[in-house]
Amino acid sequence: MMSEGRYSMEDARSAVEALSFEFASLPRFVAQKLVSNRITVISTMTEEGRIIALSERAKKIFKYPKEQEILGKPVEILIPIRFRDQHKQDRIAYNRNPTSRVMGLTVQGLCSDGEELLFVAELEPIQVGSREYVATILMQIPYQGETLHG
Repeated sequence: MMSEGRYSMEDARSAVEALSFEFASLPRFVAQKLVSNRITVISTMTEEGRIIALSERAKKIFKYPKEQEILGKPVEILIPIRFRDQHKQDRIAYNRNPTSRVMGLTVQGLCSDGEELLFVAELEPIQVGSREYVATILMQIPYQGETLHG
């Protein structure tokens, strides 16, 4: 379990570096897919669900041009309201035993302007020293109506 308390930019940098190392150890074809323009990384969040780093691509897609608008906020800010309570319950359950996994079939994201986007999402736990973080790797897919939230 992660320790509670405030997370600094140094914490975020360490977690992002750990995530970068994870990507560097992947086979070349997988790494190439991760840098394609469909991949978005919400770099890290704490066990409490607070966003501590967001990739440039994620900021652009979710329409948060200024980091301070989103850093420190609950990850549920990026989830449509109708799914937030279930997402929070799922996040708490996931943190009891964090493992690399795909989040359901598809998930919907919520942009700062209210637009909803459809993604395939993968969770990746990252340990930096005694702290644990979760990276969320998103691949945007064409929106085709209502989705199952996992």
